Amino acid sequence: MTGRRAGAGELAAAWAVPVPVPVLALLAAIATGALWAGAGLVSLATGNGWPAVALTPSLLVDLARSGGPAGLWPALDPTVVVAAAVVLAVLLLAPAALVGRRLWRHRPAGPARSLARRGDVAPMLAAPAAAKARALRPSLASRGI
Repeated sequence: MTGRRAGAGELAAAWAVPVPVPVLALLAAIATGALWAGAGLVSLATGNGWPAVALTPSLLVDLARSGGPAGLWPALDPTVVVAAAVVLAVLLLAPAALVGRRLWRHRPAGPARSLARRGDVAPMLAAPAAAKARALRPSLASRGI
């Protein structure tokens, strides 16, 4: 290690592949689940009962092959199904985005700021720890602790 700090371009290149792939997979899973739940809720609201389409990992592929929501859920209006899916996805992602933003904004500026300082470690040193032990358990004083 040379001690040289990586530039912004190097960091972006290092994160270019490992970050987008899981993020895209997560977004696809959320979109699939939201579409499935949206179709189910719309079907229940229109009195058709819960649709027979199962929530499977291949649902997104089945959706593409069937020509969209009208192919998988022919009894439902595709516009209403997509609108319900968007509302569900927003209701799911908005709190997660707010929590993520809050965590991102309150991270330490650098690793050195996260390290314990002298005052943080002082109570754990030998003399203060022995004094605390004697205060909590007076029988230790007779043992020389």
